[in-house]
Order: sequence, then C-alpha cells, then structure tokens
Amino acid sequence: CELKQTKKMHLLAYSLNMNEVGVSFHVGSHCEQPYANSTAVSMAKDEFETAETIGYPFTVLDIGGGSPGSSGSQDMCDKMAYYINYSL
Repeated sequence: CELKQTKKMHLLAYSLNMNEVGVSFHVGSHCEQPYANSTAVSMAKDEFETAETIGYPFTVLDIGGGSPGSSGSQDMCDKMAYYINYSL
C-alpha cells in the first residue's frame, strides 16, 4: 500500500491480532538507478519506526526485486549494494 495508508493498515492488523513482521518493496523492473534502493530503504526505516509505536517490532526487510540481475553490469550491482548497505 502507499505510505500514507500504512499506519491505518498497521492499526487494523493489530486490532485483528495479526502478526506483522516487516516491510517489503520492489523498486521497479530492471531499475538502473543505484540510489533507488537507498530511497526505499530509508522509507522502510520510517515504516519500522511507525510499526514500533503501534506494537510491532519489525525484524524483516525484504528488498525484493528491481535490480538488473545477470543482465546488468558488475559495476551497477556494486553500486546498488553500496547504496543499500549505506542506507541500512
């Protein structure tokens, strides 16, 4: 869901006694912007904090897909890894 809807979603899950464990995202197929994952990780951090205030101590961050994978250059993969690690 969109970020503006997440707190409402967490509250609903909490009221239904559901167990949320983390955040998942996908930056878009064959993303060639190495900093896109960094932006998404930063947004996920905010979500971890929001969930914590409701009573969910998140433990999972699923980075999902979007990287060029085997069709991309090693340099691009290295840059993406750098931005992800920097953001964590």
